[in-house]
Amino acid sequence: MQFAADDALAFTASITFKVRDDTFDRSGSHVNGPRGQRFLYVCSGTSGGQLVSPWTRRAKVSLKGLAEAVPLSVDLMPPQIELVIAGRARDVT
Repeated sequence: MQFAADDALAFTASITFKVRDDTFDRSGSHVNGPRGQRFLYVCSGTSGGQLVSPWTRRAKVSLKGLAEAVPLSVDLMPPQIELVIAGRARDVT
């Protein structure tokens, strides 16, 4: 569990890329959704295990186009991608 201060939080998830029917598919223990619509949830507050938090937040991060953006070569394996979610919820929290 992580607690936010003034710095950004970092989350790590493993995603496996597979080629099926000449298209990339994504899988992994944190990957959700049907084929062609895969995504990750980034949870915070009570959704992220912080039971005393007054907030429950979950950001849905699409993986569409991710395979095309990652160069899949042996010398770059495993690829690492940094995702930055800028902003706050609509209620400014």
